[in-house]
Amino acid sequence: FLDAMIKPMEFELKKRAWGWRPNDIIEFTDNVNNFQLGVLEATRRASTRLAERISRTGTTNTLDENLERAMNDFMIAPDSFMLPSAESKYGEGLKELRAYQARLLSGEADFYTRADNLIPLLVAFADLLGSCDDNLVKATEKNGQPVSTFAADNYFYYAKGVASTILPILEAVAEDFEETLTTRRATDVLLHAIHACHEASGIEPLVVLESDLDSIFANHRTNMAAHISHARFYLDVLAATLST
Repeated sequence: FLDAMIKPMEFELKKRAWGWRPNDIIEFTDNVNNFQLGVLEATRRASTRLAERISRTGTTNTLDENLERAMNDFMIAPDSFMLPSAESKYGEGLKELRAYQARLLSGEADFYTRADNLIPLLVAFADLLGSCDDNLVKATEKNGQPVSTFAADNYFYYAKGVASTILPILEAVAEDFEETLTTRRATDVLLHAIHACHEASGIEPLVVLESDLDSIFANHRTNMAAHISHARFYLDVLAATLST
């Protein structure tokens, strides 16, 4: 679970060409920027639920110090350029997650795989996917103006970043929470959610088209919405299944 949480942000900070981009003074790209914002938001939700629920037996227990610091580090604004810079704080957050992981492996930290620890994470992911879904299917913005082509690809790549980050975490859940899922007969539902995230993360158009739904050309925002909506649905079903 920890490896799956860390790797998406680690890639964006250390292995992505030009690194973290939303705080660049001059923006040469916007697709990668929005993808990275999606990665960040999914990481934020995962780190918060890990700190508040999965690492504790109850909400009255003290927060793990490494996880509390990591959670706060990831809350720095993505466009923060200095004092502190976003990438420096996110890097520190990853270090805190690694420190917790090391303590976990040595038996000095806790990680609970009960259903009531997992449900808040699933609900948080479903809510995030729901927000993505709303942006992917809407025809107009809040001001009443039609969704522009430029906004459409922003929504598309943000959703792709979210799905690409949730995917490995759900795969890790399937492994680390296997006993809980099997007992509740929930494994198949989780696998459906994993498949939907996999399909969403694999859509790679050369250009994001915003054609009419009955056009011979694609509407990539709507294509993405189908998989995002399925992932959200199955996570809602999974949370409900585990709560019974």
